[in-house]
Amino acid sequence: MDEFDLNVFREDVLNTIRESILVLDLNFNIIYANSSYCDAFKISTDEIKNKPLNEISNGQWNIPSLTKLLVEVLPKKRIITDYKIQHTFPKVGKRILLLNGRRLEDRKGKEKFIFLSIEDITEKTKILEASLHANKLSMIGQLSAGIAHGLSSPLTGIHNFIEVYAKTEPKDSSRYEEYELMLNACDYMQKLVKNLTYFARTTKHDFSRISWADIIDSTLIFTERQFTASNIFIEKDISKDIKEINGNKGQLQQVFLNLLINSKEAITHSGKITISVKNIDEDKCVFFELTDSGIGISKKDLLHVFEPFFTTKKVKNGSGLGLSAAYGIIKDHNGSIHIESVEGQGTKVIIKIPYAK
Repeated sequence: MDEFDLNVFREDVLNTIRESILVLDLNFNIIYANSSYCDAFKISTDEIKNKPLNEISNGQWNIPSLTKLLVEVLPKKRIITDYKIQHTFPKVGKRILLLNGRRLEDRKGKEKFIFLSIEDITEKTKILEASLHANKLSMIGQLSAGIAHGLSSPLTGIHNFIEVYAKTEPKDSSRYEEYELMLNACDYMQKLVKNLTYFARTTKHDFSRISWADIIDSTLIFTERQFTASNIFIEKDISKDIKEINGNKGQLQQVFLNLLINSKEAITHSGKITISVKNIDEDKCVFFELTDSGIGISKKDLLHVFEPFFTTKKVKNGSGLGLSAAYGIIKDHNGSIHIESVEGQGTKVIIKIPYAK
């Protein structure tokens, strides 16, 4: 029977662990890295062995929070559990990591090594955040549905009564002007209620096979001149043979128009809006992307853009329901809508809707 090699056994065990494992000496030089670490951070063992942790990969591990863990925290506590760090790595991008550390000692109690377990929780965090956001929107949607249902009928009645009274007054009278102001206010409130029903997805619409290209062209016919007059150039990049989707043309025109208006208002002087549409066969969906050269959205505001009544516009310029209604419409089409933005560098809106069956 072959002799049992304990060292080989230990290394084989460490290489089967899905978390990244690092073993450091007391000067923070890397003694060992398991295969999961090398795979996760796209590096070979030869590139890092016996090298200082904060110097490998062009210093990508020179992270203040990690230095604090190794230099300040670990000497005081023999074991560190779930120490969270967030960092952007050149090869793998932004990652959220949980570090578990332990000082290893020999039988005489003399410290010799530092054992680090690194768990990548980036995707878990995204899923959790998406779930919490969806639950939040669902609750707001239920509330919106109740509000919309309660306001719709009274508003219609008020509007009808004011119309009747307005017809009894001469059109050049001050009383008629007051009625006109009231009717405009009613119209505005009815639009808010309509958007609430879109967000709550309580309004039923007929769906048919349609093309994103047709939605774009039919909307731009009425709006493109306004953008040109504002020195905003619209560039289209629509692939040939775009697959049809199953949807409601009017609703998707509303979404597209809302996105165009948002981009127009975000471009302070002159600028460009780029519209791209293509098929993604591996996902079996049509990919729509709208990018503008506007002022962008802050990180803080980006977290709330789909929430009803949230707006970065002045009070008179926006109700805060446009994007929340768009979110509801796209979800109604079994699609997804996502916004990326950097303050001062423009905004990108990405929509994916499945191919029509």
